[in-house]
Amino acid sequence: MQERRRRVPRLEAGWSGKYRFEDDPESAWGECQILDISVLGARLEICEPVRKDLIGREITVEFQTAGASNIVRLVAVVRNVDSRSEERRVGKECRSR
Repeated sequence: MQERRRRVPRLEAGWSGKYRFEDDPESAWGECQILDISVLGARLEICEPVRKDLIGREITVEFQTAGASNIVRLVAVVRNVDSRSEERRVGKECRSR
């Protein structure tokens, strides 16, 4: 089986973080895992059931990398949702502010 090629390389992360949806004032921070990250986006596993209507919503993610003291904050738009398995993965595309 041929490995799928990505536009840009991704860095495996495995960092714990938190997320919330910016377009929902009732949204509380939830726990997530940052699985991998690139200059174009990140892949998350969120710790709650995923709804298909997340695509197109703005999400904020905050995390610390291993050994770092600074908190990284990403604001992005959800571009992909995979809820076929027990793992709930969200692909997000970052944009600059």
